[in-house]
Amino acid sequence: MLSSLQSCRLTLAIAFVAVVLCARQCLAWSPGEPEFRGFRVDAWGAGALNQSQVDNLLGVVGNASSIGQIRANNCNAVLLQVRRNCDVNYPSSMGEPYMSGLIPSNFNALQAVINAAHDTTGGKKRVEVHAWIVTFRTSGGAVFQAHDDPPTGSINNLDNYWPTLTDTGSLTDDLAFDPGHPLAAEYTVNVAMDIVNNFDVDGIHFDYVRFTGGNQGYNPTSVNRYNARYAQSGKPDRLDERWRQWRRDQVTAVVRKTYAKVQASKPWVKVSGSMVTWNPSPSSSTREAFMGTRPYYDVFCDWDSWLHEGIIDCAMPMTYYDLSGSYPNDWTRWINFEKDRHGSRHMYIGPGIYMNYLQDAITELLQTRTPSPAGNYADGWCGYSYRCPYVVTKPNTYGSWSVFASQLYSQVTSTPADIPDMPFTNVKMDAEHPLLMNMQKCLPEKN
Repeated sequence: MLSSLQSCRLTLAIAFVAVVLCARQCLAWSPGEPEFRGFRVDAWGAGALNQSQVDNLLGVVGNASSIGQIRANNCNAVLLQVRRNCDVNYPSSMGEPYMSGLIPSNFNALQAVINAAHDTTGGKKRVEVHAWIVTFRTSGGAVFQAHDDPPTGSINNLDNYWPTLTDTGSLTDDLAFDPGHPLAAEYTVNVAMDIVNNFDVDGIHFDYVRFTGGNQGYNPTSVNRYNARYAQSGKPDRLDERWRQWRRDQVTAVVRKTYAKVQASKPWVKVSGSMVTWNPSPSSSTREAFMGTRPYYDVFCDWDSWLHEGIIDCAMPMTYYDLSGSYPNDWTRWINFEKDRHGSRHMYIGPGIYMNYLQDAITELLQTRTPSPAGNYADGWCGYSYRCPYVVTKPNTYGSWSVFASQLYSQVTSTPADIPDMPFTNVKMDAEHPLLMNMQKCLPEKN
């Protein structure tokens, strides 16, 4: 039995811990405080396709007076698209070919961006570099052809047949690999780890880490594994809840295995992802509400559980809504959910500023800082995109960075900000750490 004094002390201790744990979420951002401020730099146009573009983006290495557009506007992170369709802008140890558009054709854009972003000559602020990879999509090409055995006719070698199929047996439009094939999943994890192990990146970032429709996931090997697991036969019904969960689990396993390997190799590297936030939006900030959204039930991307399990360090949901368009209320509901449901991990809201007129784009960035009705906050934002920062004429006539940047600086980023600390990324897990062992146990077997 506790004395009244002991009970009082215990109550105060619990209250103190609760205050410490929620302080990051319960206080509004104010100038000078940490905030993640990032922009996506895609590889489909000007941004980092040659050295001149990198210099403009982040400054000339070794030149203290050349700081680049990101630093000039008090931003502190770039998400660099390094892999588009199993083609890359760095020397791949996995043998993936260089993407088109690079000058020269073998330009190591990833290393050039790291060099410029991490250059602190003359007191330049260090900028984080998150390597953004498109996860399962191939759109054809050499890597797809190497694992489409045979390209036509009957399938003879299931070990080397990686594409996902629809429930009617068709290839998908993006010719994606299926995470339910263990060799395809392992290959995808190894692509991520090739970057982590060979480059001084601050983060590895998954995009398209999902299926693209609820009728997908029917790679023969994945179906065979499912049937063996549950003593079934034939083709699972696309709406069967257990089959839906199976496909969800295959996507999650790729994220989980990558996180475990990053923890074992470079635990300071942040694992994150671009997650979809489609209509209908969640009606509340609950697990049940998330399960009623298309990311969960339609494309099998359970990013809500990834945050709460702790197999990603931060989320950057693609909250792509046009404030003057058809779904402004969905923008509000999603950002409230994101502020409320990130647990102990970080949330960097990802507004689709490219869909918005200039002032609406700025308004969305500002609204990432407002509290949810429950009084919770995000840890920053990441806009799409540096190349297309706002729209002039809808749907796709975009304004210039110079016009956008003047409003960004005056209304959003007039003062510098450091990136919020992630204490959970600074602790290396021993190989026998229970969490790491649990992650490894949950990985799909090669069968």
